[in-house]
This record gives sequence, structure tokens and C-alpha cells, in this order.
Amino acid sequence: PVAVKGSEIVLVRGSAWRDGKIVSWDVDVIQDSGQIPEWLWVDVIGARRKILFVEGNDKTSLDQPLYSLLFPQVSVRPRTSCKDVMKAVEGLRAVEQIHRAQAFGLIDHDGMSAEQMKRFEDEGIYPLPIFSVESLIYSQEAQCAVAAQQADTLGIESQTLLDEARDAAIESIKVQAAKEHLASRLAERQMRDQVLSSLPTRHELIAQTQPVLNVAIPSTYPDELARLSGMVGASDIHGIVSRYPVRESRILDCIAKGLRFNSRDDYERAVLRRVGVDAKLRDALKQKLGNLASQLE
Repeated sequence: PVAVKGSEIVLVRGSAWRDGKIVSWDVDVIQDSGQIPEWLWVDVIGARRKILFVEGNDKTSLDQPLYSLLFPQVSVRPRTSCKDVMKAVEGLRAVEQIHRAQAFGLIDHDGMSAEQMKRFEDEGIYPLPIFSVESLIYSQEAQCAVAAQQADTLGIESQTLLDEARDAAIESIKVQAAKEHLASRLAERQMRDQVLSSLPTRHELIAQTQPVLNVAIPSTYPDELARLSGMVGASDIHGIVSRYPVRESRILDCIAKGLRFNSRDDYERAVLRRVGVDAKLRDALKQKLGNLASQLE
């Protein structure tokens, strides 16, 4: 459609049904298609009124299937990285008056500060209040939902399964090297963000006369290691899953095996199935998304 010069383009967003028949259509008519960047057209055509860009662009990504289930009235579009998510949201919002769709972005938390999160949200980009999508898939609510199903199938108390999963996951992280890895990975990202936020602006560079710029920030690693060690001691597996990059550990495999799944893939498919049929679980997971959930409802 974009190649036909001077033509109008009609975008069909949705329809309203009554007594088994369509009674109205929700459409946009675009007369000046050239204002929308060509690389964004695939995302605009066929999209619903609200479009959510998420990280992850391969077949194994959990982001798109999960958020499509949580927000069925929203078109979910994957992007390879957080920078690609930001670029897409910025591109569509710049010409919002043309296509009338609302663009939002969802990126991993990666240890951001509250101030950084607020800056992103002001631009329509919502960092997960938790570390990553695994923090939702392996959350307490998700584990309880699939444990109840497993209990019915296997004839085992669901709490027994949950306890076994927790104990196995905690045991896997008791090794000092494992704790050091997770704590240092989070601290590394926190300190990287502190360094970037401490860099002078262009105007500050012009105003300064010193040839050398010194940036000094305190290390967050000792506090993170102490925090993680405390969580391990308290067997707080849900706190660990929420805060740390657990995909870089054996924790997720141990949870899946503890709940009697053959693999993480089997567990994750079971969670997605429960999200699709369990409104209570959907609501619980959406609450973990903070301000984004209210924007997409």
C-alpha cells in the first residue's frame, strides 16, 4: 500500500459484534503515509490500537507469548534489544497524529534506579519493576499455579512440590562462587548506569577547562553480596528470582525439576498455559508490571 503514490490507507484496528454479527469497525484512514518510517510499517499495519514493543526476537523468547496472554487487546511486537525497543516507540510516537496508535515499550530492569525508571516511563518506555521476564514466569504466583496442577496429576501435595523446588534452588546458590556471580552481575549493571548518569552533558563539557574528567562512584557489590547471602540464608527464593539475573544460574532448572517437570521448557509451557486460562494468575502477574499495566488496560 505504501508504494501506491497519493493513495489513502485504511488501517483496521478491530470490530464490535452483536448477536453474532459485526455492527461496526474501528479504522484509521492515513492520507500521508510518507510520514511513517518504512521500517515501522509492518508494526503499524494490522496492529490494534495499542502496540507494545518488548525485548526478544527469537523463537525461545518468553516475552512475546507471555505479554500477548496478559494483554490480549494489545499488539505485542518483539525487538532484538532494549535500544531497538526505544527506537520503535520513539519512531511511532513522533508521528502519532498520523496513525493514532499508542506505542509503549517494555525493557528489562537490569538493576536500574528509581530515577532512571521514571525518566524512561516519561518517554513511554517501562522498565520491569522486577529483573526480567523470568521473574514473572518463575514468580511465587506462577509456581503455585502449576504446582496445583502437578499435585492433581501426580497425587502429591502441592506444598511438598513447592518446598522441594525451593530447597533445590537454594542449595544450588549456596556455593560462594554462585552468589558472587549473581551479586557482581547486578552490581556491574548498577555501577555502569551510575557512570553513564555521571557523565557531563555537552554544555558542561564546553564550560569545563580541565582536560581530564574524573568520575568516582562507590561499589555496590559488597551490599549486593550481603543482601543475596541474607536471602539465601532465609531461603527467600522468590526475592532472589525477583532481584537477580537468575537465568545465569542453576536456579531455574532446579525449580522446574523440583516441580517434577523434565525441563525448564516444559515448566515454562505449563506456566503460559495457566496464564491463558487462569484470570487470577493473569491479574497477579499484571500487578507486578507496575504503571505499564494501567496504561495497557
